Amino acid sequence: MPPPEPIFDFESAPIYKSFVLDNERYRKGDCVFVCSEQSDDWIAEIQEIRAQDSRNVWIKVAWFYRPEDTKEKRK
Repeated sequence: MPPPEPIFDFESAPIYKSFVLDNERYRKGDCVFVCSEQSDDWIAEIQEIRAQDSRNVWIKVAWFYRPEDTKEKRK
């Protein structure tokens, strides 16, 4: 059976300079906290913003890691 078609094709979607979430504007290059209920919040830098429409915005990020998140861990 072939894999299902992707719901959203990120690479072919229009590129945007910014987006607004909860009255806060985010731009390419901004660093953000990504909330997690299971662990500490994550930190990321927004590298690219694309959208299907005004309610379906997708971002590509670079993740920042804490020393304790790495293989060697903090000493």
